[in-house]
Amino acid sequence: MNLNLSLSEIMTKTVRTVNSQDKLKVIKEIFDQNSYQHIPVTRDKRLVGIVSYKDFLHVSYGASLVKATEEEINSLIYHTILVGEIMTKNVYTLKSSQTILEAISLFESNKFHAIPIVEKEKLVGIVTTFDLISFMKKTNFSGQLS
Repeated sequence: MNLNLSLSEIMTKTVRTVNSQDKLKVIKEIFDQNSYQHIPVTRDKRLVGIVSYKDFLHVSYGASLVKATEEEINSLIYHTILVGEIMTKNVYTLKSSQTILEAISLFESNKFHAIPIVEKEKLVGIVTTFDLISFMKKTNFSGQLS
């Protein structure tokens, strides 16, 4: 398996994004309708943050501890809280020319599972631990593409 291949070989190039001023309702719909675990937050195609499904669940769980009906909780969470209020702002990024090995090293030294790929300050893709697993499966863990 060639870990020196560039990230452009394995990254997801079509990335669903949200704006920091979007309500959490937008994120909930994206998570409900897709198998995404991370959603980059952009402004004019520039990365300003990222929201993980785990971040979203923390907010949802915390609000569910409030004594209220489910409808009131949903209104409170999904229609009043902004994406920018829960997003991670200082996001590690890589360039598409960097290697799979560099991404692995970054994943190893941190506790996140997605790295946005940025070129000239603009989001061009994302690499996740799932992308790495898919790559390893395609190469049969041996270095030969099947």
